[in-house]
Amino acid sequence: MIKTFALFTEGVTDQSVLTNVLHGVFGDQEWQIQVNPVQPMRDATHQRWQAPHAGWELVLEKCCSELLETAAEANDFIVIHLDSDCCSHTNINIRVDEDGGQRDCAQFSKELIDTCIEKIGANRLEALNKPVIFAISVHTIECWILPIYAERDVDRKATLNCENRLRRILSHKRIRMQKEHRAYSNISRELARPQVLQTAMTHSPSLSRFHASCRAAAGL
Repeated sequence: MIKTFALFTEGVTDQSVLTNVLHGVFGDQEWQIQVNPVQPMRDATHQRWQAPHAGWELVLEKCCSELLETAAEANDFIVIHLDSDCCSHTNINIRVDEDGGQRDCAQFSKELIDTCIEKIGANRLEALNKPVIFAISVHTIECWILPIYAERDVDRKATLNCENRLRRILSHKRIRMQKEHRAYSNISRELARPQVLQTAMTHSPSLSRFHASCRAAAGL
């Protein structure tokens, strides 16, 4: 049996990471998963993406279009990804800091999900009759990869400046990091292993929440 997942993501690198994470989430199941990137779109040969990135605004734009219903008809699950660094944008306007520190990430992540549901339409989402899973990476998806490579807790648990942290750490390990699909697929591939994913989740609450949402959506 194959379960299919439609991905609406900010960029192609996010699709690479989420594909590995999904394999890690369901690696203990007898059924297999098939990940179908919807946004950004791939070309007809499925070899290249039509755009190097999308951005959170385009994710919501596509989710507000008929593309969402089309994806729901062809897939078992819908995954909508946003980096929480979009919270500071005036069109989102969700506070992530409070009293000189960061608010509980579960709180502002829920507010971001509620904002997305409001923009897309709660009735539309319900009418899909398919589970919709929100992947909110705090604050960028590189923060989900850091626990694989970081040796210091401050880096493993980081939610700020994660891309630069990861690039520095990988450079020290002589691993080249490029902002493209194959490179991100390679550097995040360990997340496809359930045991590695479980360890990474202990350092990243937002990754743990996505894992829990996926399992709940699949009735596990």
